[in-house]
Amino acid sequence: MHATENHEIVHQKPYVTASNIPTLAKKKQCSIKNLSLNGLFKNTCGRYSTPNIWTEYYALHEILWTLHQSCWNEKASVKSTESGNHTKVLRVAGLPSFSVNCFHPLVKSLEEINYYLNNTAPQEHTLTYQAYTVALRGVVTQFNQSVTDYEKGVARQRATSTISQLLLRLRSWTFNIKAIAAMHTTIMQMSSSVADNNTRSTHLLSVVYDSAQKAQITNYSTLYPVLLEILFASLEPFFNMVDLWLDQGVIVDPYQEFGILRNEAVSPQDERFWSEVFVSRTTQPLISFLKPLMDDILLGGRSVELLTQLKRKSMRVNGGCPSGTLIETFRHRFSRFASNHFECEKVFHSPIVTVTTEKDHKQEVRNPLLAKTFETLRNHSSRSQPSKVEGVCVPLEFYPLLPLLERSLMEPLRNRQRMVCRALLDTLYEDCCLKLHILNIRRIHLMQAGDLMGRFCLQLFQKLETGEKWDNESSLTLSLLNCISSRMGQCGSYLSVTIKRGNVQQTPANLVDVQINYKVPWPVNLVITNDSIFLYNSVLRFLMQIKQGMFSLQHLSFKDLNCMDVANVNYPRQQELLSATCRHRLQLLRAWLLYFISSVDNYIMECVLESSHIRLDMQLENAVHLGQVIDSHQEYVTSIHKQCLQQPSGAFLRDAINEVLSISREVVIAWKNGLELEKLNKLEENYLRHHQFVAAVLGTDSAHSMLPHVETLAAALIHSCPATR
Repeated sequence: MHATENHEIVHQKPYVTASNIPTLAKKKQCSIKNLSLNGLFKNTCGRYSTPNIWTEYYALHEILWTLHQSCWNEKASVKSTESGNHTKVLRVAGLPSFSVNCFHPLVKSLEEINYYLNNTAPQEHTLTYQAYTVALRGVVTQFNQSVTDYEKGVARQRATSTISQLLLRLRSWTFNIKAIAAMHTTIMQMSSSVADNNTRSTHLLSVVYDSAQKAQITNYSTLYPVLLEILFASLEPFFNMVDLWLDQGVIVDPYQEFGILRNEAVSPQDERFWSEVFVSRTTQPLISFLKPLMDDILLGGRSVELLTQLKRKSMRVNGGCPSGTLIETFRHRFSRFASNHFECEKVFHSPIVTVTTEKDHKQEVRNPLLAKTFETLRNHSSRSQPSKVEGVCVPLEFYPLLPLLERSLMEPLRNRQRMVCRALLDTLYEDCCLKLHILNIRRIHLMQAGDLMGRFCLQLFQKLETGEKWDNESSLTLSLLNCISSRMGQCGSYLSVTIKRGNVQQTPANLVDVQINYKVPWPVNLVITNDSIFLYNSVLRFLMQIKQGMFSLQHLSFKDLNCMDVANVNYPRQQELLSATCRHRLQLLRAWLLYFISSVDNYIMECVLESSHIRLDMQLENAVHLGQVIDSHQEYVTSIHKQCLQQPSGAFLRDAINEVLSISREVVIAWKNGLELEKLNKLEENYLRHHQFVAAVLGTDSAHSMLPHVETLAAALIHSCPATR
């Protein structure tokens, strides 16, 4: 090879200048139209009067130097341009006789990656992008080290070094760098078009994860380990954020890339704290193995936040959480699971089983997929140590990546989440007396303490019966506290009674405006909210109306009915009422009403409230985090509110029962003051109609689906309905 007069390079018949330095062996002539190369040869040949011999050894050095420059030149550009006689780019060696045109895609990919690494400031990217950048730089460093090692061997000249050998040595690197550059291009396309850092970071992780999954099938031995390390490095900021949040209750997210967003408008003392203070971003796409974990992370973070507000120490400081960071645990578990042998591998090492040769396997296994699997098992079992990339074992080729990632991460993350959730529940139960507050409300608003609330109701009903002024809130509050002080004196500071009048000047004539307030302390108010107290009071008023009807009917005396002063009665119709037949009919009507109201009261107290109490106690005992406690209590309150007919779906039954209660009040008045025979007939007809209506409705399938164990009440009313004349 020599330089012509016009400085173009032409091949000549090669000859050897040294026994250990090979020269070009091709006779095909070609012209190189690369100005940088021509300039280089012009500069070199200008010193000598005779053409110089260009050996393959010298060209090899030029290629290696170009590869080094592509890795670390901070001013490298994707588009190479002429920059003087001393600028060397890969097209210097672009001789067809060298067959080195395949170096051009490698250098172009390196320049793309290098341009990103050297022209982007760290502060311009999120923590995930910074970790990804460090991982890319590590890949380039490894490639450059591989080139350096080969260059040292070439410089020693102890063996023949050719461009073909370099091509063979860099074949896997060429494919890896090109694949990584293509993946990087996909990542940067989204990065340049989306401003949301969380979306950009999630897209980066998703692209790397998808690329790793694809590489596991297509390039298991070369590209797959490299992409795994890039994936783990890119996940490290996310794991560090989760680790710090679950340990100290602090979200360190300077670039707003974390998958969970805090609502600063909601304070820890707010009832909406648990449901609204932290929300998951709805970013798509999300890595498959992270989707089921976001709820666990969110749950643990909420619990740690409350523990922090309650001045509890860190779980790790108390020795509750395992030592080591989450990323360290994840890497260790992944490597351990990836390096474990399957049961089928033990067959190849068992001294009892006859070991078959590779030829026998190929003859016995006709399925190509099984043959490939067996070959992978043999290759894997023959290794003395598992394949690792910076401490991470590479799993077997046929082992799916998704379940391995889930298995490596789910258990330590959920263990940490369970610990903080359990610590929060223990604090609420033991220090904040959550169960005691729920029990107090059940005793008062649902009359579980029947003797204490019965005493309060008796005093209130007596005032209503005698016409005394009863709607003084302070008087009612003192009366309630006095009645419950024997067993529930500790909850006196939380209780008060108020009257919710529709009109300030209006005095309520019944109990529908009475409300018992229970001031729930923080953080118990996260479970027992103001809305739940409202539902409790709705059920309480309904129960008090039933108790009032029973009280009024039970306190009617036959002596009062028989001792009416007939002499003072001037109307014939009233005289008819005082006859034995009319008195008997009024007594029967009282008995029917008392049986109806007592049946409804027994059903609500036993079948509805008591069964709900037992179910709630079991749910609280089995709850593993505060969210389950909140949901269980909310379900409990809503259930009893519905089953006590306080929702619109049960309004028709509630109205019918209220009509029966209204009839009972009229009977009480008639019992004392008397009434006309026509009025008595009307009361009997009204009661009969409502009794039959309630019994018929309770016997339907819709009532069975709405009310628990309603069969007993339905049977009691159906078989006791007064006969129609």
